[in-house]
Amino acid sequence: MKRRYSTYILLLLAMLLSALPLKAQNNIYKIDDSCFPLYMKADSLISTNKAMPKIDELMAQAVKVGDQKAQTLALVLKLRNANALKNEKDLLEYFAQVQTMAQKSGYLQYYFYAYQIIAVFYYNNDFTLKAIDIAIEMHDKAVEMQNDYGIWQSSVFLAELYWSSYKRSRARHCFLECIDTFNNTDDPTIKSQPLTKIYYQLAFTYNWGSEDQLKCIDKAEEHVKRNIDQMQVDFIRALNAAIGKDEASYRRYRNNLINSPLLSRAHGEGKNILEMTDRLIAGDWNLDINQLPITNRLENLTYLAALAMSYGKPELVIAVYDKITSEQARRYEGQMSIALTESNVMLENYKLSQNILEQKTRINKILSFLIFIIIAAVICFAILISYYVNKLRKAKEEAEEANRMKTHFVQNMSHEIRTPLNSVVGYAQLLAVPGLVESDEEKKEYGSYIKNNAAMLTMLIDDILDLSDIDNGNYHLQLESCSCNTICRQSMVTVEGRVPAGVKLSFESSVPDDLTVFTDCRRVQQIIINFLTNSCKYTAKGTIVLSCSTGEKEGCVSFAVSDTGKGVPPEKADKIFQRFTKLDNFKQGSGLGLNICNVFAEKLGGTVELDENYGRCLGEEFSGARFVFHLPLSGTVSQ
Repeated sequence: MKRRYSTYILLLLAMLLSALPLKAQNNIYKIDDSCFPLYMKADSLISTNKAMPKIDELMAQAVKVGDQKAQTLALVLKLRNANALKNEKDLLEYFAQVQTMAQKSGYLQYYFYAYQIIAVFYYNNDFTLKAIDIAIEMHDKAVEMQNDYGIWQSSVFLAELYWSSYKRSRARHCFLECIDTFNNTDDPTIKSQPLTKIYYQLAFTYNWGSEDQLKCIDKAEEHVKRNIDQMQVDFIRALNAAIGKDEASYRRYRNNLINSPLLSRAHGEGKNILEMTDRLIAGDWNLDINQLPITNRLENLTYLAALAMSYGKPELVIAVYDKITSEQARRYEGQMSIALTESNVMLENYKLSQNILEQKTRINKILSFLIFIIIAAVICFAILISYYVNKLRKAKEEAEEANRMKTHFVQNMSHEIRTPLNSVVGYAQLLAVPGLVESDEEKKEYGSYIKNNAAMLTMLIDDILDLSDIDNGNYHLQLESCSCNTICRQSMVTVEGRVPAGVKLSFESSVPDDLTVFTDCRRVQQIIINFLTNSCKYTAKGTIVLSCSTGEKEGCVSFAVSDTGKGVPPEKADKIFQRFTKLDNFKQGSGLGLNICNVFAEKLGGTVELDENYGRCLGEEFSGARFVFHLPLSGTVSQ
């Protein structure tokens, strides 16, 4: 699937580049006529050993006639050839040359095209995170240069990468940016692009059957220009009709799709999905989820879950989400393994460079010492040896401590991820055994266990990804006007399923419903949800209260969560917001949540704190804890 996806990207890039309006000549690439046949011949030899001599011949002719565009295209061919031959060293060299020449000649479309080639190279070699980093750098450069074409291309490219990596919310943000750029630019190249494909892919980032997805399909249909575009629109309409149990509409769309030769181009697994849907609608729900040909595409699995839910087949829904969870866990495990490998290589390189630097310093000091102070050589040499032995011992201890912390973190995360994952798989297997669980009450109970553990797994992975984004500087604040009370109520709904049976969750607000702040609503809600989740985790009985007020700190709206749980001991109050700090090692969690809250609060211009005048912070005879997030009403943020 990955190879097919990257091929699609390169074909799309070639189509877009050929459509760009450039200086007129007598050929489709608008270069000097003497260079055109040389270009076509070199292009046909890409990925062979005969390509480079022909490309050099093209470059020589382009220099001779002074055609800077032909020179740029010659370098692009070298870049493509290095990509085809999987030569990373040459790829990086030609990448720099293409960008330099593109800026010099003014053909900036090739500047951004070079970014896409190198990102596709790393994506095809399973360095997905590195490919995404390159695409983000491309987008930042386009914004810095105020180049609409570069912003459009980088947004399309990033959306495709996120979509293929099952990061739906990030892909959705990029698709929406593509549409916004299209609507606000005069660039004729962008305006010539069909929006049907963008809206079609955007639809997959929303839940099946949702109003947002149907709006996307309506928009896609408004921009249909080709038969295959209409096929894609009709395909999603057919599946939504099946979910809505509108069999008449489903049959109408299905009959137009199933025998069309364009169906496989509109959706690679379209025929299989329609045939499977026919079986399910007819009442044949006896499916082996592991044998289905659609199990490698997340959007197909989520469709199957939505269809099963619509027809009241919870056992199939559980099996599908078990498969989705396993697939996502496998992908995250692979990405973490690659990241750890790269970290180990960097650590080894750093240690080597430090050793070399220390050796050079040591030799220079010894030589200087011997030249200027011969008489005291023995004494000073002994002092010098002692100094470096202590320094090396300290460096060794620091390296061992760093390695121990890394190992502890990986082991802890492995345990924390496996625990909820094993629970999900175990209860799903119990439900899958015929006759083992018969009562609806037991099924509902097991289903709640699966849901809670899946939520815990998602929270752990989100914490790790948020931590990675923070450390790499890849987080992005999305500022907008937010209702304080609405944020609180949405947070309450999110954690309702995690509240223990003996605990009452309530919300108190002293601010009006129309009080708003200009901030990142999602990050504010994430901080409040982390506070509430911690209270649910450490409160076995009593109350958990979320409050919102403006009187606690001047110029700020304060969100506070107080509970009657075990509380925070006074000796740990000043460490609670540090990384990997956990009050109870037997409770699930990564020890990252409160640290992430602290970082995002600072980025939003606010602060988080533990109220040391409340609960156990006052002494052993008291219970409970109170966490507070103060957010400035002025909406000051730090990017």
